[in-house]
Amino acid sequence: MLISRAQLFVAVLAAVAAAPMWAQNYVTGPNSGAESKIDNNPDLVTFPLTVTGAGTYSLSGGIFFLKSGTITTGTITLNLMSGASTLATVTLSNAQFCAGTSNCQSYGYHTFTFPTPAVLSAGSYSLVLSSSATPQQNDAYFAKGAGTTLTANTNVVGVSDLIVSKSGSPATFVQGNAATYAVQVANIGNLATSGTITVTDTLDANLTFVTATGTNWTCNAAAQVVTCTSTTAVSAGASAAPITIAATVQSNGEAAITNNVSVAGGGETNSANDTFQLVSPVTSPNLSVTKSVTPTALTPAGSAAYSITVTNSGNAATTGTITVTDTLDANLTYVSASGSGWNCSPAGQVVTCTSTTAIGASASAAAISINATVKSNGETSVTNNVAVSGGGQASGLSSSFQLVTSVGTVVAPVPISNWPTLIGLAAAALFFVANRKSLRAA
Repeated sequence: MLISRAQLFVAVLAAVAAAPMWAQNYVTGPNSGAESKIDNNPDLVTFPLTVTGAGTYSLSGGIFFLKSGTITTGTITLNLMSGASTLATVTLSNAQFCAGTSNCQSYGYHTFTFPTPAVLSAGSYSLVLSSSATPQQNDAYFAKGAGTTLTANTNVVGVSDLIVSKSGSPATFVQGNAATYAVQVANIGNLATSGTITVTDTLDANLTFVTATGTNWTCNAAAQVVTCTSTTAVSAGASAAPITIAATVQSNGEAAITNNVSVAGGGETNSANDTFQLVSPVTSPNLSVTKSVTPTALTPAGSAAYSITVTNSGNAATTGTITVTDTLDANLTYVSASGSGWNCSPAGQVVTCTSTTAIGASASAAAISINATVKSNGETSVTNNVAVSGGGQASGLSSSFQLVTSVGTVVAPVPISNWPTLIGLAAAALFFVANRKSLRAA
């Protein structure tokens, strides 16, 4: 059957059921303008669609397409649209644009099937044919559709349709702390599920699995993959009992934790909405250490009073034990070390102080005081190194600080045997000052 080159015929979509989904078998969309060449820019062909009853529709049908000219290449799609949102898409082959191998006339009827059912509410939709194919030699014609309304019946086969979502508690994870996930499966189809439902949750590499439980769910874990199954039916529009997954956040310096979960089974046929990804930010403490000394310039055989401060510049309080290690210069002799909340002990030149008192975010711990004496070995400076670690910050993360302090010299006293000489020099100086006028006159 030949048709006018100015028209595009679209077969009515049909449900995969005994009764057709649409009210007519074929609908013609009249051309909205005169037939003409389309200067290498194919137009969209749009037909309005009205759905009179909500349901889940398995869509299939056929299409007439007219083309004149040489073979074209590109992607041709048929889209079911709700406003600007694409609900379902089927890709047509290039053979549906032209049946020949050269300057051809194509009036063929071609069938198509949308790959997944569409859940439609009552309302207005559209069927849009689009193409990225570029006509060669300006010989291809693309008819413009308009005007005719398609109507969907509610005579469809019911199907289940599972979706899955996930939330984390707390919303922001803390390194080294516990994390709890709630996984929720819901049936948005119009038929209760049947058979086994399987939920697969893949934990981030920076999580350590603890437990997984849920009413009517059987769960087990293999490495980072948690699998839960259930044969309990989920009614249309209802949700299954939640699954709770407990884990521990490792201290690897990660800034975010990514978890992927999917659902399958239950008799559903739509797998396009079966996955969910949750990205949770991670916070952690970040310790730094500084050190000062009094006096700022040391003297041989004098004392040195060091003050050490540990600061948490991270966005979470510390957890566990904080360790400060201070290495005294070889030219210092340890005397004592103390600090509120700190337990300090020396071993040779190394002073170690530990504390389990939490340091809040952007806060500092009580200072550590270390007292020492300076040896008289002729040194001109002493170097002290201090480091901090632990507190729940990222694995392998530590901070260090080096303080170099100058050491002055002590002026040796004048021996008594030299006093007569010094007294004589002083007397000569006084005589010169007292008699400088007379000396100048002479």
